[in-house]
Amino acid sequence: MTFSVFPSPKVSDTVVEPYNATLSVHQLVENADECMVLDNEALYDICFRTLKLITPSSDWRSEPLNFCSNERCNMLPKDAKNMMCAADPRHGRYLTASAMFRGKMSTKEVDEQMTNVQNKNSSYFVEWIPNNVKSSVCDIPPKGLKMSSTFVGNSTWIHEMFRRVSEQFTAVFRRKAFLHWYTGEGMDEMEFTDAESNMNDLVAEYQQYQDATVEDEGEYEEEGLEENYES
Repeated sequence: MTFSVFPSPKVSDTVVEPYNATLSVHQLVENADECMVLDNEALYDICFRTLKLITPSSDWRSEPLNFCSNERCNMLPKDAKNMMCAADPRHGRYLTASAMFRGKMSTKEVDEQMTNVQNKNSSYFVEWIPNNVKSSVCDIPPKGLKMSSTFVGNSTWIHEMFRRVSEQFTAVFRRKAFLHWYTGEGMDEMEFTDAESNMNDLVAEYQQYQDATVEDEGEYEEEGLEENYES
């Protein structure tokens, strides 16, 4: 598992950040099982809206952050303003999700509330992955709070962030700007082309998952059985 920071033009201080991010995704897709996304664009907006910082800097990390704390577990924190990725959850669907609660509460009530939330918001979840929301409860609350919750999800709307980085990469790579800094260290230009292609494939794959249905899943399974039979 990795905690990966993605760049934003709002807080960019390095012109080659789109190169670095795209090259990193190229490796993460191949070698990481899970990536926790920390999008600088979302963090920048949170600093302004939530922390009321006029000039966000690295010092914001010392501020108390608890974006997903709730006094009652009656909703999923699907508001884009609370997410660590600058994309709108309403533009995609959740593949899997996990809600972790801390504090004195009934596990039965948590399960009931999570089931109700998923039923009421079924359009935000893919239909071809059953039971795709996990919940857990720790009866020890965070310091200074009676209870809190943290929501982690794998949603197709993250392709908006990948597309944003890809567009920034393409704008720089098209002009071969600053490429000599990398080729001078022994890298080949083809590595950049492959990384760009891999990023575009990732965006397309998330879009495919978003549009897939239960019937499509059945077709994929049948195709797999046919391939295994032929082999």
